[in-house]
Amino acid sequence: MAFADAMTGILYSDVGITAPGYVLWIRSDFLNAHKDIVAKFVTALLMGIRDTLINPNDAAVAYARHIAGVDLNIVKAAVNDYVNLLRMHS
Repeated sequence: MAFADAMTGILYSDVGITAPGYVLWIRSDFLNAHKDIVAKFVTALLMGIRDTLINPNDAAVAYARHIAGVDLNIVKAAVNDYVNLLRMHS
């Protein structure tokens, strides 16, 4: 089975986020068997993106909490870059 036949791509732009290069790949068999789970995952993903845009600092702190030894300033800079990219293409 070819990769393209086994996978389904959901472009972020399909759900209102216009940032180049952002694609969520899902195996087609998983999508077909678990549409409810995929819908919940995409909803949670979009909520996380929304919350990150609303408060990048809180998002960075929450993210850094899950990575032992990470420098919070580096995470904040990365989150701010991500937010700026999303805002630039919205």
